[in-house]
Amino acid sequence: MKSPQAIAQSLKDFIGKRFGCTEGKPNDIPYSLPYLVWMCDKIIENPQWEIDKSSRWIGYIQGVMVARFLTSVERERDRVRNIDDVEVGGEAVVITSKE
Repeated sequence: MKSPQAIAQSLKDFIGKRFGCTEGKPNDIPYSLPYLVWMCDKIIENPQWEIDKSSRWIGYIQGVMVARFLTSVERERDRVRNIDDVEVGGEAVVITSKE
C-alpha cells in the first residue's frame, strides 16, 4: 500500500509543477489550489493520523482537482500506481514518481 504521505507529496508536486502553486494557505477557499497544497502539507506533516483521515483528505484533494478539470480519475489512478515509497526511520518517504 502506498503511504498517504507519499501520495500527498506526489499531489503537491503535481500542483506545483503543473500550476505553479507551491505555498499552502489554510484560510483560502476550500477548492483553491493553495488550500489543496495546505491539505497536502498537513497529511505529510502528520504521519500519525489514522489512515481513514488521510485517505479522506486525499480523496477530497483528488475530487476537487477532477471536478475543476485539472486532472482525471484515470490520471490520478495512474499517479498513485506509479509512486515508489520506502520506510526510512519509521516514516514513508517518496523515492520517485514515474509521472
